[in-house]
Amino acid sequence: PPRAPSPAGRAPRSAKRKQPSAARPGGREERAREVAVDARRAGAGSSDSEGDQADPAPGPKNRARPAGPEGWDPEITPERLEAAAAKGLPAFLEAYDAAREGAGESPAFFMAAARALRAAAEDGSPGGTASAAEAHALRVRVLSNCAELRSGDVQLLRSTAYALLAAGAVDLALAALLRAQTLEPSEPQAHLDVALARAWRALGGTAADAAAEAARAAAEAAEVLERRWAERFAEVEHAALVLL
Repeated sequence: PPRAPSPAGRAPRSAKRKQPSAARPGGREERAREVAVDARRAGAGSSDSEGDQADPAPGPKNRARPAGPEGWDPEITPERLEAAAAKGLPAFLEAYDAAREGAGESPAFFMAAARALRAAAEDGSPGGTASAAEAHALRVRVLSNCAELRSGDVQLLRSTAYALLAAGAVDLALAALLRAQTLEPSEPQAHLDVALARAWRALGGTAADAAAEAARAAAEAAEVLERRWAERFAEVEHAALVLL
């Protein structure tokens, strides 16, 4: 039922409610002071540099990033390694050692380190010929470590072998690809990879008998043409013909 009208002279109950600070006399100034205090509290822990913002709360997609150069972060460590490699081998080794402890046995860390050394070599990093040779040897050693981490991972073995081929370490690449072929003999890609590595050895002069190595490469490619493969490997014969 409707409420009875308020007695004369008495203010409605709603009028006695506390008004927002912005609506009270002088409320805007009071609210402005409150906002200023909140802003100072929020900014007390933030960086003084221009444009810095606090990192999002840690979670499955928003992890807290390390504050310094230490630690392994797949998003920022590769950039740090590349920047360090561009300065020379000593700077790279310092950044590598700093991130290595937190990387554990992550293959991504070793691949990122190898890419950083390759990028520095292609850009002509400082240090001279001796330093460049040392950097190349370190790159091959890093990739070899990556291949040994998970010797039963076919995809990792292949990725590492391709990087070793690009680094000119054909013998190590062939060893990794032969291991992958042993693990997955039913995949034509395993034979194609071995054929490519053997052809590389034959053409590059790293094989003791180039003709015999070329014959082995042809035999691997012919294996792809002669065998019947699963439907998902349709038209894989084209790659074998190119190798032949």
